[in-house]
Amino acid sequence: MRKLLTVLIALLVLLVVLAAASMGWALPPDTPAGAATYKAQCMSCHGPDGAGTSAGRSLNVLDLRSPAVQDQSDAQLEQIIKNGINNMPAFGDSLSDQEIAAVAAHVRTFGKQTRTTASH
Repeated sequence: MRKLLTVLIALLVLLVVLAAASMGWALPPDTPAGAATYKAQCMSCHGPDGAGTSAGRSLNVLDLRSPAVQDQSDAQLEQIIKNGINNMPAFGDSLSDQEIAAVAAHVRTFGKQTRTTASH
């Protein structure tokens, strides 16, 4: 009985660890909140489809649909949003980690749109 209890506890711990790890390795799905935060904070430079606006292109923003952006890991995208890069300001002081993750998930949709468009 004691051995069975030990095995069950070990399995429970393993499940909890795996569940926690999986939450940290994948972005949440795109949400209306992520799209709204992108619209409020990012769209003036990156545009509605991630291709960049005139103002953004004058600052040399990357096309968010491009492999240079889409090939970044989730953690890398979140770090760029949080800390800024080149001419892009940091948003770590104005957005929560959850908001940053939601914006990164929304940025992922631009890559999906490009692949869908290219396949038709």
